[in-house]
Amino acid sequence: MQNFENSKNYSGAETLSDLSLAKNYNSHLASIIQSEFSSGGTVLDFGAGNGTFLKLLQCPGTRYLAVEPDPELKEQILEHHLAEIVKLDSLDEGAVDFIYTLNVLEHIENEQDAINSLFRVLRPGCQLLVFVPCFPHLYSEFDKSIGHFRRYTKTELRRKLDAAGFSILRGHYFDPMGYFAALIYRLTFNSGSIGKRQIKAFDTFIYPVSKFLLPLTRGLFGKNLIFLAQRPHETMDRSSL
Repeated sequence: MQNFENSKNYSGAETLSDLSLAKNYNSHLASIIQSEFSSGGTVLDFGAGNGTFLKLLQCPGTRYLAVEPDPELKEQILEHHLAEIVKLDSLDEGAVDFIYTLNVLEHIENEQDAINSLFRVLRPGCQLLVFVPCFPHLYSEFDKSIGHFRRYTKTELRRKLDAAGFSILRGHYFDPMGYFAALIYRLTFNSGSIGKRQIKAFDTFIYPVSKFLLPLTRGLFGKNLIFLAQRPHETMDRSSL
């Protein structure tokens, strides 16, 4: 976790900007996140990037916190008054009512420390939403180029959340058409980059199909995993983890 919070530059910052062009994809994911918390309370975006989802998730009466180590990305969040920038270790135990982290854990070499810290700052009875890339066989030069240490299996992510003390409420795959796109990319181009034109074309023509198919495929496959976990109401103090 320390390596993540103290890192100065995110190698995928340009790609992150390009991915903000995926309006259909981002809006759908934001609606799923939004359905898990009500307005009010304190929400933490762990690894907020350029604030794309903070913009989409703004609710009146809600306090937003963001963990983001990259100075330029952090400045974008502050410039648009989207959230207070914080360090995870500086937050009190149980200070946060809801946490979401989107495509972040795979960037942290020892992510178990980060998961343990997310457990610590979450109020007992409240929830964490985790979104990560999945299926190790899809790991490509693009993953490598933007600093991914891994792509997850369902079992691996569940085990790491369990180890921190979380109770798993549900977990499923996301973006079935993205799975096939990632597989084709891995087996053919595998160039280490994805262009704006490719992102826009996928978002406009393919992602609506992916969204339509999701209820049928969520238990089978997808490009990503979504897990919703809860810090139990009665837990031991795990601040020393």
